[in-house]
Amino acid sequence: MISPFSMLFGFVFIDPIFLVLLLLLPGIFLLRRRALGPRLTFSLGQFLPKEGQSVATWRRRLVFIPGLLKGFGILLLILALMRPASPRALNDKSSGIDLLLCVDVSSSMNTLDRKKENRRIDVASRSAIQFLKGRHRDRVGLIKFARYPDLVCPLTFDHRALSQRLGDLELVDEGGPEDATGIGTALAKGVEVLQRNEGGAKVILLLTDGAENVSSAASLQEIAPIHGAQLCEDLGIRVHIILTGSGSLQEDGTWKSVDTSQIELVAKKTGGRFFRAQDQAALHGVFSRIDELETKELAEEKYQMIDGFLPFLVAGFAFFVLGKIVSWSFLEVMP
Repeated sequence: MISPFSMLFGFVFIDPIFLVLLLLLPGIFLLRRRALGPRLTFSLGQFLPKEGQSVATWRRRLVFIPGLLKGFGILLLILALMRPASPRALNDKSSGIDLLLCVDVSSSMNTLDRKKENRRIDVASRSAIQFLKGRHRDRVGLIKFARYPDLVCPLTFDHRALSQRLGDLELVDEGGPEDATGIGTALAKGVEVLQRNEGGAKVILLLTDGAENVSSAASLQEIAPIHGAQLCEDLGIRVHIILTGSGSLQEDGTWKSVDTSQIELVAKKTGGRFFRAQDQAALHGVFSRIDELETKELAEEKYQMIDGFLPFLVAGFAFFVLGKIVSWSFLEVMP
């Protein structure tokens, strides 16, 4: 906890007990004056004023300077004993979350939506890269999935390398054996990756343009989205799901909407959110909303104390010696 004093002057004192010496200085000064008794102060070469010359010469006016310099030096030496230190905030990377991006790379992500401006995969990757710029404290990983999920990048703080991987994502061949949308298996893969690291909040952000079409009631060996959601719930992993695009384009030129019942249930069951984003602007807005939802406040700010007594020590010694030198020269006084 940093005191208001440090916030004002930029440093704190590690050993403030020596402040007692500072409080004793005025008393020591008065006792010294009494012990010396009456005395005559004069400057070398100037014992008596000349005729027509004022008694208050510039040397007499400046006679206090040696004492002021030595007093200031003693003050700095006492401050050095109090060990002034500057607090430096630590960038504690462990205070963030573990965030796993799961991006759909099925051939439908090659679709140009109604505005026919950008492919869905390009919109998704650009928005995700922009999202990463504000997640400096988080470890982020990347999974791509179609019928099967693949870990593209493990959890890392190197968001530049991760952004490169996002920009290089390639879609599976249209109509090929991998051209499907396995959301359940993608979630299971995400659980496998996230459970390798202990502690901290864990989040999966899954981006797709379609519904699950790998698992079914007849294929018991496949992992359904609800089963993937159960795995996430058991381990406390939140799942946010973004449905991008306008659906699927039919042969007659109409757009068929996606059945979102399963993926909405996944988000709800794991404590996450479900979002729709049909274009670039909407997707940026969704990522901004998720950024707000997953911003973790630090319970306590952490600081490293940088010791700064040496400048005070050197300056205090220098001022004290300078005061002595000045008092021995043109402003020397005689008891």
